[in-house]
Amino acid sequence: MKKESAKWFIRILCLLLAGAVVFSVAGCQGKPTSVSLSFLKTEHKVFSPDNVNKSLHLIDSKKLDYIAESGLISLYIDLHSYAVTVKENSQNKFWYSLPVKANEKYDYSAAVVNLTVVSGNNTYYLNSQDNSVNYGTASFTSNAASLSVKYIIAEDKKTAVASKYGSSDIVFSVQVDYTLKDGNLFVSSRLENLSKNPDAVVKDIGILEFFGASDTAGEGDFILVPDACGALINTAVEDKSFKPLEFSVYGQDYAYNTGSRAYPAKLAAYGARQGKSGFAVLIENGDAIATIHADRATGANGFNNVGARFNITPVLDEEKSNKTVRYIASNSFSDNIKMCFRFFNGSNASYSGMAIACREQLIRDKVLTVKTAQAGDKLPFNLSLIGAVRQPVISFASSLKKTRALTTFEQAQDLIIQMKAKGVDNINLRYIGALSGGLEQEDIVGAGVSFRLGRKSGLSELNEYMKAQNLSLFVDMNIVSTGKSSAYSSDKSARSIHGKDIFYPYETDLDEYLKEGIPERQLLAVSRLEINVNKILKKYDNLDIQGFCINDAGFALYSDFSGDYFNRQQVASIFSEQLETLSANKRLMINFGNIRTINSADVIVNMPLKTSDSESEAYSAIPFLQMILHGLVSYSGEPINLSDNPERAALRCIEFGASPSYEWCYEELDSEPQNREKYYYGDWLTGAVSYYERANEDMADLTGTRMTRHEMVAKGVYLTEYNDSSLVYVNYNDEDVKVGEITVEANSFLRIN
Repeated sequence: MKKESAKWFIRILCLLLAGAVVFSVAGCQGKPTSVSLSFLKTEHKVFSPDNVNKSLHLIDSKKLDYIAESGLISLYIDLHSYAVTVKENSQNKFWYSLPVKANEKYDYSAAVVNLTVVSGNNTYYLNSQDNSVNYGTASFTSNAASLSVKYIIAEDKKTAVASKYGSSDIVFSVQVDYTLKDGNLFVSSRLENLSKNPDAVVKDIGILEFFGASDTAGEGDFILVPDACGALINTAVEDKSFKPLEFSVYGQDYAYNTGSRAYPAKLAAYGARQGKSGFAVLIENGDAIATIHADRATGANGFNNVGARFNITPVLDEEKSNKTVRYIASNSFSDNIKMCFRFFNGSNASYSGMAIACREQLIRDKVLTVKTAQAGDKLPFNLSLIGAVRQPVISFASSLKKTRALTTFEQAQDLIIQMKAKGVDNINLRYIGALSGGLEQEDIVGAGVSFRLGRKSGLSELNEYMKAQNLSLFVDMNIVSTGKSSAYSSDKSARSIHGKDIFYPYETDLDEYLKEGIPERQLLAVSRLEINVNKILKKYDNLDIQGFCINDAGFALYSDFSGDYFNRQQVASIFSEQLETLSANKRLMINFGNIRTINSADVIVNMPLKTSDSESEAYSAIPFLQMILHGLVSYSGEPINLSDNPERAALRCIEFGASPSYEWCYEELDSEPQNREKYYYGDWLTGAVSYYERANEDMADLTGTRMTRHEMVAKGVYLTEYNDSSLVYVNYNDEDVKVGEITVEANSFLRIN
């Protein structure tokens, strides 16, 4: 009898445990946030428009109907193609949204709207010209200041003209609104699934991707792209090695890796110059789901063009032997996509003019603040110190680690004292690896001050010293990720489109010294961030730390498929709001990843000062980001000692208006003492102080000023102008260069008031 009772008890216990597991998964995930289906590769069907009407992929410049005017621009529509044109009146320059004439390379792919739709194992490439205008289902309304064009985009004409749609039909409404205001063109678009077919989802949408496209280029013409700091494709300069470029706005989405080779963009802006006219586009909503692409006239379509597509629904196809597994998000971006088009003429038709206009618009949109960067008598010196790291105890057991101190709090204070003695009196100290786990910091809620570095008392002593010397201390912290050794529980972890925990690689140049592989960090469920921020404020209030340096949330922007699905646009807003909360009673430093994280920042570190793609005469780096931000916030680029060419990096800081930046540790890492280390402060301090003295003398009083112009004035010589009329020349050549009446010494810089 006892045995029988025991059996029943075990059975009931197993059922309870099983139910608990099911309940916990359902509780964590709620409704499914993504679905998957598997099909043979041969079953994957792709549909594109048949019998393309070529005339609809061109604009007839002689048949433009006037709509409205504002400032120096007028808006027109071509009633044949339903494509718009903007006229810049002072230069009599027309900016067409489709090519005016074809060339031998043109593939007639340009359209006002392009849609990629997935339905089951099928993919449909639809567009406004072939799948709406050609079917007679496009219409428009207008008034004195605006134009609205509505496209019914369907898989075929039968569906397009049907009086009633079936539940399996593929048909979408896309409305594009054009509004003229203050001499600018504002474009807003929204889409609707008219058939309510649950299996048909819009993967991405392209809006005005061919606006301003041209197959010719004159001297000085360019395409502006958001490559890191900003870059120009100099379209009049031949570049046989050029390949089409893509830029993922705000970087990779770690929730699903599409395998794209897109470079990260910190800002959702692009533009072009042709002759004495130019335009710039700022994506105001939908920026976090945008990809900006650019090509030259030597490319597949035969035009110099730049435009944007928007990822409406995350879709990921994974190839597995002879099968494809397709993952589709259960929810889509449902807000309006918004873009602002600004137009320029004469001397303003430059990347400098475009940067100033973008800054004005970002301030109007409240993405940027109107505050002025804190200016003092001394130029900021942004110093990062590495505290603790974790290393394997034995090489063949990587999971068994010990903590090693590279810079204790006492050593950090000693280094600051040395720097003060050498005349460096304005230091922003970023202390990396000061919390539990060091560089592999644990969950911020549980992480305490590292006892290896000197415990809370040591940090408090350093903090008090810094305050007494009027210097700033920022404790580096990861607030949306944790090291793998302290993984989040299932209810706290962000989930990928596969339903798995999300990890991202935490790369560091320290690997070459510590022989440590790239550690991964696990990302936090977005729904938990507000809770974490409140706990951080309460926890660190007693320590009276001056400021925080936000590391991961500054650059790692991701969708979250756990619980209620959060798309990247939502996450960008949430991150911005929580960073503002953190800055309420603390100074804030941001490890820079995108423009939406800096409204609350006092200092930015790791702002890019070069491009991701290789620079050349045909592809040149420009301080586009810096021209937008200088005077609003203090910033620095990659630490000079970590650059491949430290001397050139130091000059680039001057050219781009960046504060000197170094990243050091107190302990030597290399077993060969004669080698110059990247990180050991003793190998860099004297040179860094010497460079700082010169930079401080010429640049300190410019911290709160705004850049007004930047240009190359001679080969290898660049000029940056500020709104107090200061001129800064930087010469990257190995010999002196004379510019007008002045001489700029080799590998040096010169300021003139």
